[in-house]
Amino acid sequence: MSLSIQPNTTLRGRAAEAAACVYLAGLGFKIIDRNFRGGHGEIDIIAWDEGVLVFVEVRARNNEDHGTPLETITPQKVSRVISAARIYLEDRLGIEHRGAWPRMRFDAVGVLGYPPEFTHLREAFET
Repeated sequence: MSLSIQPNTTLRGRAAEAAACVYLAGLGFKIIDRNFRGGHGEIDIIAWDEGVLVFVEVRARNNEDHGTPLETITPQKVSRVISAARIYLEDRLGIEHRGAWPRMRFDAVGVLGYPPEFTHLREAFET
């Protein structure tokens, strides 16, 4: 899977997300959902990691000429992911009250070049 020859940004992003899923599965994550849209946000990957529900933001770059993939995560993006996670908990898991939420965290995976190099940042941001 080549990230650099995909014809547009959306397809490159989807290829990076697919590669990140394979990478995370190799670390023992159980992928349960992808590309969940809620409110004004989207969660790229949702997975379980040893009893922790993990919401994963995936960012990709072909090279580091303009910074690393993880440097592209803005405060606005963080806010949108957190908002979408709340909707996911209510809509998909049927959990409405914060006290009943499972243990969870927000991770980020940077995907750089091809063959892809991965940077996994656990607890990349919090609510």
